[in-house]
Amino acid sequence: MIQSLLCGLLVSWLLLYYELGLGAFLSVQLLLLLVGYNMAKQGLMNKNWWRKATYIFALSLVFIVRDMLLFKVLTFMALPFAFGLFYVPIKDLSLKMLIPCWVYSVFRPLAEIHLLIKDGSEKLLKGRENVKHILFGLLISAAFLVFVLPLLISSDLVVEALASDFLEGFEITGSLLFRILFTIGLSSYLYAQGQKKMVQYLARKPKSEETLVPETHKKGSLEIVINTFLTVINLVYGLFVYIQIRYLFLMAGTLPEGITYAEYAREGFFQLLLVAVINVVLVAILEFLNQKQLRNQRWLENCTLSMTLMMSISSFYRMHLYESYYGYTSLRMLVFMFLIFLMGLILLLMVYIFSYKKTVLNCLLGFILLYYLGSSLFNIDGFVAKENIARYEENGQIHIYYLTRLSEDARSVVEPFLIEHEDLYAEQYAEQKIGTYDRQDDYPMEGYHEDWRKETNWSSKDGKEPWQAWNRMKTFGNQ
Repeated sequence: MIQSLLCGLLVSWLLLYYELGLGAFLSVQLLLLLVGYNMAKQGLMNKNWWRKATYIFALSLVFIVRDMLLFKVLTFMALPFAFGLFYVPIKDLSLKMLIPCWVYSVFRPLAEIHLLIKDGSEKLLKGRENVKHILFGLLISAAFLVFVLPLLISSDLVVEALASDFLEGFEITGSLLFRILFTIGLSSYLYAQGQKKMVQYLARKPKSEETLVPETHKKGSLEIVINTFLTVINLVYGLFVYIQIRYLFLMAGTLPEGITYAEYAREGFFQLLLVAVINVVLVAILEFLNQKQLRNQRWLENCTLSMTLMMSISSFYRMHLYESYYGYTSLRMLVFMFLIFLMGLILLLMVYIFSYKKTVLNCLLGFILLYYLGSSLFNIDGFVAKENIARYEENGQIHIYYLTRLSEDARSVVEPFLIEHEDLYAEQYAEQKIGTYDRQDDYPMEGYHEDWRKETNWSSKDGKEPWQAWNRMKTFGNQ
């Protein structure tokens, strides 16, 4: 109990109200130590634990190696689910069993988050009935005074002045209340997660799939519904894929009047991406419902995935044409990376549905982890800046103001270019921020470099942030 409270306090101190950086990295290590201690007490510290701990440690490196906010936020959101893997014996589970076990391990402590207060009060008040009565009376009086004190204070000017002086030196802010609630909530969650019935869940060895997965198929009606549904959408997707192959890739069809091929090919990638994601989620849900591993449904699911793969390729091609015309941005680069990930995921999922081999499932999980780690540690903003500068050398087109909006990761690439092309930046800066009047008369040229230093994302971070927000790129990004 004390360990959970201390861990909650330290995480609150390291994490809250700071940008995700060194504080978040250290918080993950504290949580790893606490989970490891609870499992060691139960005799569950083994090679699997160390392997999972290594994965989480690698994920936490995102907070201090790169400065791209998107991946830091995604990693932060993924950490509860990553820690949930400690309570899931992956090697003994199929995909159908992994999901409910994983969800159980993550969300079950939320139902028992009150244990810290309950067990603490029982230990404190055990055999002390008078203390219980005193505390109960204090609670009632506090509730009563919430309504009465404002009336008393407003009824007397002296009391009002004394109360005002007292409250000026005793300020209770919303951030303080949030920190207290966060600390209590996290400590309670950690305490509930470390209880015996939670830790022993890891040691459970399911004898068969029926022990954890309820039977949902009775008379085959659900299979008919699913197969009919898949058949219909596959027919629609098949027609769509045919159009993609004919018009987009083979350019064999005639486009409607008023639409050029460039306009046709460079639009629609986000819509296709969304459909592809929906399809993958849909197939995963339907396969989860396929408890009997029916072959017909598996073939239809793979048919859906194969056409989804074609949609992903089409989206990638359209995005490539769009990027060739307009250049790279961080968002477009992320779309490229996500599409590659999605296509790899689809291929592995197709193989797994066809074979049901645990080796493929392990490859699927490993692919997700390694690809995410590689993507989050890759210098995306630096790559975008480098490609835009290279594009400028080819055709003389560049949006310098956008480059200054990139994260700290791009600093080592952008800063030398801006120093070398200060006149070009001055021209674009005037158009973006000032106007098109005579800059030499109304705004001295030597002021542009100073403005660039003030306007960049990284200029405001130099030496002005607490150590909990430390990130490697903020220290070495300009070298």
